[in-house]
Amino acid sequence: MSMRVSRCAKLTGMTVLLFLLAGCPKPVVAIVTSNASYDFGKSQQSWNLEVWNNGALTAVTYNIKPDVPWIYCTPSTATSTGPSDRRVVTVAVSRQGLAKGTYTGHLNITGSGIAAVQVTITVYSDGTQGVTGDDLTVSGLTYSYSIPYLMDFTFSLHDRFNQPVIGEPAQFNVSCREDSVPIVADEMPPLFAKASSKQPNSFLVLDYSASMASIAENGDVDQNGVSDAIQVMETAAKNVFLPSLNTDARVGVYEFHREMEPEKVCDLTADKDFVASRIDAIWLQFVYPFSGMSRCWDAVYAAVEEFGSDNQNDEVRDVIFLSDGFDTSSFHSKEEAVEIARQRGVRVYGIGYGKNVNTGVLQSVTSQTNGTFYAATNVVELDAAFRQIVNDFDARYTLRWATLKRTDVKFLPSFYLTIANRTASYASSHIYAVADFVSDELKGRMRTVPSKSGNRTTIFLRASYACRYIWKLRFYVENSQHAFTVRKVDAANGGLCGGWTQTPDPDEMLNSTWVVLESPEVGQTDTQLPFASFGPILRFDFDTLLDEDADPFEVLYVDNTIYTGGQAFSIDGWVNTPPGS
Repeated sequence: MSMRVSRCAKLTGMTVLLFLLAGCPKPVVAIVTSNASYDFGKSQQSWNLEVWNNGALTAVTYNIKPDVPWIYCTPSTATSTGPSDRRVVTVAVSRQGLAKGTYTGHLNITGSGIAAVQVTITVYSDGTQGVTGDDLTVSGLTYSYSIPYLMDFTFSLHDRFNQPVIGEPAQFNVSCREDSVPIVADEMPPLFAKASSKQPNSFLVLDYSASMASIAENGDVDQNGVSDAIQVMETAAKNVFLPSLNTDARVGVYEFHREMEPEKVCDLTADKDFVASRIDAIWLQFVYPFSGMSRCWDAVYAAVEEFGSDNQNDEVRDVIFLSDGFDTSSFHSKEEAVEIARQRGVRVYGIGYGKNVNTGVLQSVTSQTNGTFYAATNVVELDAAFRQIVNDFDARYTLRWATLKRTDVKFLPSFYLTIANRTASYASSHIYAVADFVSDELKGRMRTVPSKSGNRTTIFLRASYACRYIWKLRFYVENSQHAFTVRKVDAANGGLCGGWTQTPDPDEMLNSTWVVLESPEVGQTDTQLPFASFGPILRFDFDTLLDEDADPFEVLYVDNTIYTGGQAFSIDGWVNTPPGS
């Protein structure tokens, strides 16, 4: 009798021991999910699933893959180091093209050496939901024209039920036109991406005034002395809004609670855990026991003012504020808050909480800044409003193309988007004058984006414009005083070089390193950086809080000698001096 046993056979008795000795250990049960199943019902578009390592292994890296095309998830891979390291996966569904009925699919969570886990997803379609009819709407659009020859449009998509349309950019067909004439897409393919591919910056403006703090009005279920309204607001901000954002997305927080100046709780930072900890500190550190009058317009104005006038074409800027719309003590008017928001390209999203909300005022502010207003009369609706904002963020897109015209002409840009045989269109009323945006298209641009938290600093390096024929990037970075680590931003978080190889060559004596990023197929047209593309490339992490006025690097250099076609990159604010010069 042959003792050879198939690796896939069911084994019993002594053969189990032989099987294990042959190097096929039983998969470890290591993955836990917050839900074994979830029902999106008739209209929900997005939901957050928590996934973590139960502690059976030191670290678990897992992949998440839907088994049906109408389910999407971000990120598709992550690592958890233990039970306290819960990773949030944003799961979205599309009812586009689904006939009437109930549909079931699965998220399959797998990894090397671990037992697979499956989460069941259910959705209902009545055959008319999602993208239906030709009235798919482009809304909240902002535009920017810049060198060299660029047009940028950032906007939201909604269906005829005013529900956000959430899809992957690859699902859309995009047609761009100049004075109604289609562009030559073979020579200048339009760049269509999630808006989060730009640098996302958001300020939360949270209301701790008397109307929110009142236990008589809002209840105190757990009897901890903090109203249910405040606890729901904080929980939704921490557990719904923050986990939905990309790794490089920066968030800051303002609070207002009495006739004194609104307080900045934390600066813009990509450290979401730090932001959550600062929100936890607001009640005792900033508010208790002095909840009182409202200065909501001063708080909104202060948050908007944090955004500078530069880099508007490379950023998505939002203020999410909660108020009943009755301002008692502000020095700034709502008109001034709207005006500075419009000047600096900031969308204002408002949540009107309470039974007596000044809806007209709040709708006026949000509509004039391309944001959206949500009413929440109770704590349940307050949580739902934050979830709806997350859905709206998921339905935001950005479109860029560079005109190929070089003569002194003017035209009106327009575009069409098609998904599931339904089309949305937009025609700009703002003339593009080619002569105003002449520049060398071989000169790429990068910039650094800082993120500081309580005891550490992160610096993101991102491209704001990539020139043609780039299959390789080479950087030198030095900080002789502070150690740092460097890694590429992965594709799941919008990393421009997420699929490239990274080769570091550190010099530990100088705390310096060469970092080389290279396309998997150098010379292949489809594997170069897309022309005119933008997005995060690298992140540098320091385990210390660098001084506010100190440069994070002594040398930050991009090596342009590796290019032979005239291409060159510059990094805003840095002299591109080779090391040792």
